[in-house]
Amino acid sequence: MTAGKVYVRQPWADMLVSGRKRIETAHMRLPDRFAGVWLDVQTEAATIVGRVRFDGWIQWHTADAFDADGERHLVGPHSPYHFNKRRQTFGWKVAEFEPLSQPKPAQRMRSQFRLEFY
Repeated sequence: MTAGKVYVRQPWADMLVSGRKRIETAHMRLPDRFAGVWLDVQTEAATIVGRVRFDGWIQWHTADAFDADGERHLVGPHSPYHFNKRRQTFGWKVAEFEPLSQPKPAQRMRSQFRLEFY
């Protein structure tokens, strides 16, 4: 059972629930209340593609450190989500993931905050 959902754009959403992407990048640290709980992964098309459980966060302080983790977060240097495009950059560490065999429709997020509980 999932406790809530996290908004992740494609193609990163599919990479996250498949286990290929092991760190989700963000402009803020993972709030403690969302650590250790299963969250549905919802895309910009208002579909749920799977679920994920984050077990903590890290912060990068340099572009070199961010790029050294590139194989885990899969954000390239020309992406709008790269370290150089943010004031601060965090990573939410994936503990477990589970894709759905077929995406399912979801209600749009209630706010602009990308995490919410049901």
